[in-house]
Amino acid sequence: MRPLLRLANALFGSQVRASVFEPLVADWQRELEAASSNYERGRIVISGSAAFGVSLVSCLLTGGVVMPRAAIVKGLSVLVVSTLVLIAIQIGLNAAAFRNDFPFEMRFWMALPMILPLAIPLSMLPIMMLIRGTGRATVRGAATLISTGVVLTYLTAGWLTPLMRGDVRDELYAEIEQRMAAEEQAGRVFYPGTAARQAKPTTPEQRAAARQRWRNDPLYLESMARQTRPRWGRGTILTAALALAMGVLGWGIGALRPAGAIHAGAWWALAWFALMILDGRFLYPGSGISAYIGRAPYWVPLAVFATAALAISVASRRRPNAP
Repeated sequence: MRPLLRLANALFGSQVRASVFEPLVADWQRELEAASSNYERGRIVISGSAAFGVSLVSCLLTGGVVMPRAAIVKGLSVLVVSTLVLIAIQIGLNAAAFRNDFPFEMRFWMALPMILPLAIPLSMLPIMMLIRGTGRATVRGAATLISTGVVLTYLTAGWLTPLMRGDVRDELYAEIEQRMAAEEQAGRVFYPGTAARQAKPTTPEQRAAARQRWRNDPLYLESMARQTRPRWGRGTILTAALALAMGVLGWGIGALRPAGAIHAGAWWALAWFALMILDGRFLYPGSGISAYIGRAPYWVPLAVFATAALAISVASRRRPNAP
């Protein structure tokens, strides 16, 4: 057990070691000494290791103060809910700009890479507001949590987002063709696809063979490789910096007044709307799925939110922390 205590001491200092980890290790040792079988000892080792790991992660996130489990669950819940809401909104925006009868799965895979780069930056704002509102997180803990968000944003924007731009499974294309055929039989046409299909009717087997040839075409393979390759350049760095600005902004807002779920949600909505305007993410009907309007220079969203974070941080230093 001494190596574990030395690790805690090196990471958090003697005070945190004495108040958090020494009691935990002492209880762990007492349970091991009272164990009557190897099975029970194994169970105690596993449960004690899990408890030590949870305490270690909690202290890393809060700078040495064990955060209530409810606060950790709240932060993860905010991330999940924020991402789901973003996907739902983007699906709706895509449907308004590009009317179609695609299956929901296709709509989901079209919307996902559009919102992934902003999922963590947007969630950082309400997460930091709510965590500072608990009064249990230190500046060191906030810096650790924000840094984690920055790294995850960089990986998400640079690697996961391009990966999600890959093609979907072949069955989805077959389902889309079936839906379009049913729409055409009902009298609704799709220009110019309907005319091409009427000029040269094909069977489902012929269409499947054509899709297979298309997927094996060198030009298609080259396009997919280019589309899904990781991107670690300027755009990804700016997105990661945006997560930093959002986290600092949320931390500063959390100090100005107690932040509840309604306040955090309102700030999230305001930040989302500002990002959509500044980044030109609203699509207009008939533009096509990838055409944006009113897009500001790529650095403007970061500049706006970094300035807001700086101003709020200065204002929060003049007021005591939220209880």
